Amino acid sequence: MSRYIIRVHGQMPGDWADHAACRLPENAAVRFFPGSGEPHGPAFRVCWACPVQADCLEHALDHEHHGIWAATSERDRMRLRRMRRHLPNLSLVS
Repeated sequence: MSRYIIRVHGQMPGDWADHAACRLPENAAVRFFPGSGEPHGPAFRVCWACPVQADCLEHALDHEHHGIWAATSERDRMRLRRMRRHLPNLSLVS
């Protein structure tokens, strides 16, 4: 699975966003909303090392449909949402 958070939208809800690795200046050049055919790897690497990946994933599953969030692509999140609908007691993060 992938993992991405975007900074373009400006504010992200919750205190967790202040600690997101994607918000660090050294990651400013990483594309968290890659275009068709663009590599996802750089954003995934930032997300995999992020201390708030679980919070980001919960936010992304409930609110985000575009971009890389919590090392998940749009397709990954569609699959996870489907799993949650069919298995409501499923916890995706601990």
